[in-house]
Amino acid sequence: MKLLDRVKLRREKILSSFDFKRESYIRRTTAILIVPFFLFVGIAAYIVEIFFGVSGYFSCTVGAVAAIVFAVLIATKKANDKFGEE
Repeated sequence: MKLLDRVKLRREKILSSFDFKRESYIRRTTAILIVPFFLFVGIAAYIVEIFFGVSGYFSCTVGAVAAIVFAVLIATKKANDKFGEE
């Protein structure tokens, strides 16, 4: 029983820690931001393919990578504003 209590206390300590809350906030915010960014990337890739003749797969891949990077950067900035920088 003592081992189980220690495991529960350790788990509570980890879940309530500052870093865990900050990282969890970053993950949630990134997941929320990715959806509209990918939607925008899909529309932009379609426009690029029509007007400039560039392959839709290429422009969509480049745009998707950029969307992920921007979503992570924005989420990290929001987390730093909310929780303070380390």
